[in-house]
Amino acid sequence: MGFLPKSSEKGQILLVVVLAAVISLTVGLAAVSRTVTNSRITNDEADSQKALAAAEAGVEQLVSNPQASLSVTFNNSSNVSATTTSVSGQEILINGGNEVDQDDGVDIWLSDYSTYNNKWSGNLKIYWSDDPNSTACNGTSSANSTALEIYLVYGASSADPSTSRYTYDPCSARQTSTGFSAVTDNATTTILGETFNHSVTIAVSSGIVARVTPLYADTRIAVRGYTSGNIPQDLPSQGSIIESTGKAGTASRKVRVFQGYPKLPNEFFTYGLFVPST
Repeated sequence: MGFLPKSSEKGQILLVVVLAAVISLTVGLAAVSRTVTNSRITNDEADSQKALAAAEAGVEQLVSNPQASLSVTFNNSSNVSATTTSVSGQEILINGGNEVDQDDGVDIWLSDYSTYNNKWSGNLKIYWSDDPNSTACNGTSSANSTALEIYLVYGASSADPSTSRYTYDPCSARQTSTGFSAVTDNATTTILGETFNHSVTIAVSSGIVARVTPLYADTRIAVRGYTSGNIPQDLPSQGSIIESTGKAGTASRKVRVFQGYPKLPNEFFTYGLFVPST
């Protein structure tokens, strides 16, 4: 009977030792797992930054040295593939699909940029969207917020062009005071994934360039080209889209940039100035 307590004590000690070992092992495995996870996250973040830097380097290279495409592998084991695509066709998102700021015009080229060759003729349909946060129409947040001012430069000779000015406003409350033309086509239209609320059509003969300026609110702008018989036809290039994909390890980052042509000076449209081609 005297030995029973000692045997019981030994059993208890063994149990305590086993429990302590299990706890220590659990804590150790958790620490190792956390270290491995943190290391993986750190490596993934580093690869993501490398991939982004490679993608941006691809854009910079195509901007400074225009070409159709490039593929480069860098010393840090990252690589980039980039392409340049002309923005042209029967329908185009102006300014790369980005909003055009209020009172800040955007140029729609109707001829070859800088040479003014291959002047375009046909029906130019211009689309624009409403700013849902604008209170420009009737003083409350509503549709019909953005008006357009359009300057069209055209003529057989770029040395002696003609200009026409058009103004359109879908907000009837402003038309009396501004004298702007009403917009009759207010059907919702989707072009290349973007939604537009209004459109106007302008007949163009030997077009050179058109300056479109949003008034009262920011807006997105798109255009479609048609023949005089309303058959879709291609419009001249409005610039290019550069898409650059950088990769490092398992990370992949993409950068997409619209590179438009330099804007003509505002005075060009206000006073009808033009620099003749040579």
